Amino acid sequence: MNKISKIDKNAHYFLLMHPLEYLVVTGLDFVCWYKSSSTREKWVECEIVEENYKLVDEYKIELRSIEEGYGKETFYMDDFISHVNNGYIVKKTSPDMHCVEEHWIEPLTNNTYLHHSAYVLKKDKR
Repeated sequence: MNKISKIDKNAHYFLLMHPLEYLVVTGLDFVCWYKSSSTREKWVECEIVEENYKLVDEYKIELRSIEEGYGKETFYMDDFISHVNNGYIVKKTSPDMHCVEEHWIEPLTNNTYLHHSAYVLKKDKR
C-alpha cells in the first residue's frame, strides 16, 4: 500500500504549533518572522498544501495553518503518518471540532491552590 492512500488530502488536521512572532529591524526595510519556544503551543487547524512538495512524490508533506498568526510545518511522509497514528497530529473528524483553553484548580493545602490551563480539542455537544 502506498503512503498517499493513508492520507486524506482534503481533510483538515490539528497540530500543536507556536504562534509566529515578528522582529522589526530598525533602519532596514524588512520584518523577521520567527517561532519562539517560550510561547505556549496550541492545537491549530491546518490544511495540506502542495506549494513546495507534491503528495505524489511521497517525500514530504506541508501543513499550513488556517488560523492567522501561525505558519506552516513540514514533515517527512512517514513521520506525518506516524504522528497521525500516535495522536501528535489529529485529523478533524467533524465540523464542530475546535481548540479551547481549559482551566482547573487543584487544591494543594487548605489555603493553597494550583491553577492549571491547557489547550484541548473538543466537539460541541448536540
